[in-house]
Amino acid sequence: MVKIEGLTARQKKIADCLWIMDSREAVLGFINSLEGDTKRDAEVALYMIVAAFSDDVEQIFPETQEVLDKYRL
Repeated sequence: MVKIEGLTARQKKIADCLWIMDSREAVLGFINSLEGDTKRDAEVALYMIVAAFSDDVEQIFPETQEVLDKYRL
């Protein structure tokens, strides 16, 4: 499990919900069902999960660094 710091209480609850979802479709459906600030918080939480997971993968599999660097902005 990844550790993410700096989330608000609402973003943490949303991140917990996102983490247990078993498909991309479920995550996107959940986010698309939200509105306003809650939807924005869900998008932020998802971005943070992906970023934290990517960092973990880089530490476990250093050779993925080259692949991931191609997709970084």
